[in-house]
Amino acid sequence: MTHRSLAVREVWEALDAFSCRFRLGAGGFAVALSGGPDSTALADVFLRWHQRKYGSDVIRPKAVTVDHKLRPESTHEAESVATAARESGFEPVVIPLNLKESKSKRVSQED
Repeated sequence: MTHRSLAVREVWEALDAFSCRFRLGAGGFAVALSGGPDSTALADVFLRWHQRKYGSDVIRPKAVTVDHKLRPESTHEAESVATAARESGFEPVVIPLNLKESKSKRVSQED
């Protein structure tokens, strides 16, 4: 299997096809954003496509980040990702989960 890089144009063409197929308007989009280099790069390409297609004065797309609370610094990291997303032009959404608590409840239920 060979790997090749997708050009921004190819990603934009795929987004155009997707938005037409599902008849999504400007407010129908969200991206998952961890703050890592891959999701940040894809979010940037997506945002440029969204602004080109719909303009920058319409509903901003959402950037969704999960605060998993598995590490003490995860809340701060999620807030930092949300701030960067807002500054880039997204409407940030942070979803707090307490996976540690959920895991301990499952373990105690199994005992």
